Amino acid sequence: MQDIESIVESVKILLADYGLSPGTIDMQYYAIYKPVINRHHEIGVSEYSEEIVATFFDEYKERLEAHTVTRSYFSTVRRSIQHLDSCAKTGVVDFTPFERPFQIIPSPAHLRMVNDCLEGQNIGDEKNVNLQMRHFFCFMEQRIPEDEPITDELVREFILEECSKYSGSIGCILRAVRIIVPYLRTKGLMTGTADYTAFTPKAPRTKMQVPYSPEEVEAMLDALGTTAIDVRNKAMLLLGYDSGLRAGDIIKLTLDDIDWSKGEVAIVQGKTAEPLWLPIHPTTMNAVADYILKARPMSEYRTVFLTVARPYRPLASGSSLSVMMAELSKKVGIELVPGRAFHGVRRSFAINLAEADVPLETISQMLGHKDFSTDRQYLTFNRTQTSMCAMGFELVPLASEYYLSDVSQTGGGQK
Repeated sequence: MQDIESIVESVKILLADYGLSPGTIDMQYYAIYKPVINRHHEIGVSEYSEEIVATFFDEYKERLEAHTVTRSYFSTVRRSIQHLDSCAKTGVVDFTPFERPFQIIPSPAHLRMVNDCLEGQNIGDEKNVNLQMRHFFCFMEQRIPEDEPITDELVREFILEECSKYSGSIGCILRAVRIIVPYLRTKGLMTGTADYTAFTPKAPRTKMQVPYSPEEVEAMLDALGTTAIDVRNKAMLLLGYDSGLRAGDIIKLTLDDIDWSKGEVAIVQGKTAEPLWLPIHPTTMNAVADYILKARPMSEYRTVFLTVARPYRPLASGSSLSVMMAELSKKVGIELVPGRAFHGVRRSFAINLAEADVPLETISQMLGHKDFSTDRQYLTFNRTQTSMCAMGFELVPLASEYYLSDVSQTGGGQK
């Protein structure tokens, strides 16, 4: 059996020949193939092991059942494992698509009703609403004969069951019900008078976006050595922490974007297509200069940050930086918080500015945002400012009215 790393390299070449983009190939490599390689090395195995790969895949099955990964991501893992296993066994990649384990197909009469319900509707997520309508009719077909009218009790049972299974699609489920029910009543196919317009999903929770602390960033920087990849990664980490640039903008930064005399970078943001000028701290400028002068390979590309292996080329996607953060976090013992990745460095930049009492308007401009509402997710973790929300009113002067110093009191109070 071949060496696992050689097989992975063969898979990458065959995927490129098949027409997959470099970004997609890099995503599969860093998210799936590299962890598989690491699993082999951890066990002390260099040759491809079906058992190790099967164990890796079984772990993702468990994560799917526990709802810690999406079905879409699981499908990507399954497809990638199929590519790897087929290449190991035959030398070629098997691109045969998987058969769907099941399809949500109600009866022809109910399918016609789905199409009738959606005709003329202006729905942004029509595909998902269509799916929920098919779920609805398949649910009813399992419980009552097709010629029997649907009741409000059955509809409520459907809502509860679907929402328990697909908690991330509650809004879509309710939209489907609000469209179906009036249609069925008009056709005389449903009894009851319940008003389903009153069913609305609760407001989503505001996520506390966890940034990296200064101590965590310092630990990661200290863990980087003098190899070419470490010098490059140090420059990228400092650039993100010091400027708040997105990962996608850092990997697309060119030599022409840097003004060494003024100590700033000027870019056109990939996400918004808006220009942005940012001052850069001398320490960060020196780190970028060290990379360019000492570690960056000779190349015709004007992009600053390049791969460390031949053929030298720009990094394919911003996910490379998130993989870098995951590896550094593991190396120095930092907890891997879901959703943090490299974007956590951008949040750290914003929160550092907020804690230094930099005006919100300035922070928003430096982040390259068009409006203040976008900044909310970056600033919710400002412990100093959010803690003030829990302060009492004792020191707040009141011009009139009363408030109670003890809620157990029924009278009196303080002015």
